[in-house]
Amino acid sequence: MNENNSILLIDPGFHPETAASCSLIVKIGSGNLSYTIINNDETRVIALYDEPECTNSIQKFNQLLKTDIYLTLPYAKISIAVNTGNIAFIPNELFNEDEINTYTQYFSEDSSKQIFVQPDRSAGFTTVFSLPLLTEKSISGIWPHYKVYQQNQGLIALGKGFEKQNLLLDFSAHTFEALVFNDGILQFQQHYEFDNNEEFVYYLLLIAQQLNLDFEQVNVLVSGIIHLNDEKWNSIKKYFTNLSLLNTDIALNCYVIEDMPKHYYAGLLSIYICG
Repeated sequence: MNENNSILLIDPGFHPETAASCSLIVKIGSGNLSYTIINNDETRVIALYDEPECTNSIQKFNQLLKTDIYLTLPYAKISIAVNTGNIAFIPNELFNEDEINTYTQYFSEDSSKQIFVQPDRSAGFTTVFSLPLLTEKSISGIWPHYKVYQQNQGLIALGKGFEKQNLLLDFSAHTFEALVFNDGILQFQQHYEFDNNEEFVYYLLLIAQQLNLDFEQVNVLVSGIIHLNDEKWNSIKKYFTNLSLLNTDIALNCYVIEDMPKHYYAGLLSIYICG
């Protein structure tokens, strides 16, 4: 752990000249930043950087681009998942590519002009989003090619394998993402910030009330910065009967992070299956 509460775990056998056979995955959250390097030939995690709590993740990302030699190597594949409020989910039967401006008219003014459209046939909706302007300025020109996702795209991909109704909660230090799936189809997604456990419980019960979740029937899966029997875990357990840590089931050799709780990095590592 460094002075800024970040960690960098790296396989000592990793050589920068092998980057051409590797993938870089970056996840820029609202108050957290992480990235991982994966050897594609061996489907093996060879590096992971994580700063679970940073005031300005974009500013921190800009700093790393100048100081972290691993970020700017010529990777075979680069995926960037970004938290953005400039996002809309359109049912596929209503989506019209000629009416993009209709979906983006309520995006914030600092939105970039580039619009990303990601259709999902199995989920039944198309995601339309743009990056915050500062984020786009940070990544444009750094790499000749990269693919952009909204922050939770990896978790949505994992959710396609869920049966029945599931509430997935992914935590950072002071935020959490809530996603609700019915038989693998995403029904709800929202981002929340909280200062204390009381605020977290308020949002948790609000979600349950709005979506009419059955406390005894819904499966609650948690990932990110949460531990068994910590304050957040016990609060969830107080109301919901079926609670467990998210099992990612991603076919990756995670030896380099085997001493870390696997559910910590579900949101980051799951992006690997999106490409």
